[in-house]
Amino acid sequence: FWIALSVVTVQIAFLLLLLTDQIGSTGESDLVVVPVNVQSIVHASQALATIVAIFDQGDLRNAIEGYYDGLPTRFKGDMAFQRMNKVQWNFSCGIRFVQGFLSVFASFVLAVQSETVFDVLLVRLVTRRSS
Repeated sequence: FWIALSVVTVQIAFLLLLLTDQIGSTGESDLVVVPVNVQSIVHASQALATIVAIFDQGDLRNAIEGYYDGLPTRFKGDMAFQRMNKVQWNFSCGIRFVQGFLSVFASFVLAVQSETVFDVLLVRLVTRRSS
């Protein structure tokens, strides 16, 4: 449990550091600086990358499904999971939701700040997580 919690904590810390660095990093009053002098194909790739990031984020999707489905009644895994109660289950769903939301938001911020299609694709490759 503690190893998994430490891994998630490090991942969330890295995402928060990335977002803290990217948001407001230009010194302007805007929260996220969107480049205005880019081609329309870049805007289309930004929108597509954001949509794909949302649908491809397994942690966010699994957290929402797990919360609404509730605590499973049949486990085929470790004995520790068989003794899990509803509070522990909701806590794990909450952690997965926070991690998934931060990942999608980081992907969105980085994609919107991209100035070329190559940058958008690079952001997509870097922020992609296999679920």
